[in-house]
Amino acid sequence: MPFKEEHSIRFLNKILKQIKFIVEPETKLKYRLDKNPFYPFTQIESFKFVYEYRLLTKSLINLMFSYVCFGFVTEFLQTIINSKFQIYFLLWISAFVTHCFTFFFLARSFIFIQKRRLVIDLLNRNYSFFVSDDLVIKNDLHQIYIRLIERYVVKNQRIFCLVLDGKGIDKLELCSFCNNFELLRKLAQKLCLNLGLNYFDMSNKSKYHQILNYCYSEDSQDDFWKHLLNQNRIIISKNAFYWKNLLDKNYDFSESNLISDNDGKTTELFSVSQLVSEVASVRSMNSSTSHLQKVSNFDQAQEAVLSFNQLKNQLDMLSQQIKAIQNLKNE
Repeated sequence: MPFKEEHSIRFLNKILKQIKFIVEPETKLKYRLDKNPFYPFTQIESFKFVYEYRLLTKSLINLMFSYVCFGFVTEFLQTIINSKFQIYFLLWISAFVTHCFTFFFLARSFIFIQKRRLVIDLLNRNYSFFVSDDLVIKNDLHQIYIRLIERYVVKNQRIFCLVLDGKGIDKLELCSFCNNFELLRKLAQKLCLNLGLNYFDMSNKSKYHQILNYCYSEDSQDDFWKHLLNQNRIIISKNAFYWKNLLDKNYDFSESNLISDNDGKTTELFSVSQLVSEVASVRSMNSSTSHLQKVSNFDQAQEAVLSFNQLKNQLDMLSQQIKAIQNLKNE
């Protein structure tokens, strides 16, 4: 009897978990992020992510509107045949306008059903948006973001959702609306940390904003180097990309030193003074130099990190991720 009761309890717990997964959008999002820390993106290369999708819902809605308009056109044409001369022209104009709307909604349905692709390139700090292999926009990475939004259903009752939005791209909902905004906030911050995107909370001014990308200008001061020199240690997380192979002259970054699970714990510590000396030597080179010569100091570095600008961009991203990791750890 005790064995049967225990078996029944386990079975009921499994059923409850499945029900919770179906009912609660935040649980479903957490499950997807556990399986893929870059969801909804897929990592195709180091520091490069892609998300392919189709707007099927909008396509079906426009197709439905086109069908309704076609029905009106058919009805107008039948009425025109049996109409008197006085209302002939009015019905003909109405049929023509409705016919135009039919083609308009059909065209929109075709546009929305085409494959769309959003590519994030962290090395070059930009993103690209394609519609059916046609480039729509290519812009700096700070132009797109993930944000927690809220809606009022009834008085004093709010629901929340995560959206991916930005300049020149579709506004995409990463999950359905739910009530647990605290869990959504933590999931969004970790996702932005993995993708290198900015996170904005529901309020325009909030301490929960997580800024990894800034709009840079040539005249602005390089605060990154001041911040780097003031740090005693740098914390590297396994989920914060793969910075362990960036500069490894005096550091032993073996796979055994990294944790094997994906719990997001900070794992690797190293002194920053040696890193600064290496970076300073690279930064002293002429900025017009297009590529760095491969020397022994960078034998195990990433293949794509050949130019000074790419190297500086990676270190700049690392500096912002350090702050984000520390904020998450403090919470």
